[in-house]
Amino acid sequence: MGSLVEWLTAVPGSGAGTLALLAAREALRAGGVLVVCDPRGEFFPAAADEWGISLDRVVLLRPRSRADALWACDQALRCSGVSATLCDFDVLNDREFRRLQLAAEEGGGLGLLLRPAKACREPSWADVRWSVKPQVAPAAVRGRWVNIQLLRCRGGTEGTALLLEIDDAAHVVHLVPKLAPAATAPRRFRAG
Repeated sequence: MGSLVEWLTAVPGSGAGTLALLAAREALRAGGVLVVCDPRGEFFPAAADEWGISLDRVVLLRPRSRADALWACDQALRCSGVSATLCDFDVLNDREFRRLQLAAEEGGGLGLLLRPAKACREPSWADVRWSVKPQVAPAAVRGRWVNIQLLRCRGGTEGTALLLEIDDAAHVVHLVPKLAPAATAPRRFRAG
């Protein structure tokens, strides 16, 4: 709480939005509301409801300009009654990013920023930065697989990667277990 988390992805529908929504759901356990800043009009409230976020705790904003979206996100992050703020920004310059980081610290809520993968080359004021990439799941799996990699984290655990299964039908996320390597039969050598 009181920090920013970036979710970077190159593919729309990769699962980054779902994972950010689940982080928001956890932040809401302490009370407050979720503010969704959605200038593109792509947020689907029923999905939030299906994932366990009561719609009476969601404030949906549809700003008309990038400047309005930045201002709305800043104000939501500064508000102590807002537990989580979810925003989608293609571009954030260093000054704007720092402004949002200071706002999150002041308000004490969680700022969740959906960003394009190319933003990983830019400086970040986020405390945590995730890369989210879709993976091909076996045909027998009903959910979708995503590989998430920790790119930045205070405490120095960067590089950690996890494979997750997002089951949109059951509304759960599972860690995909690593399979043990296949046992190999011992090789027999014939003497000379």
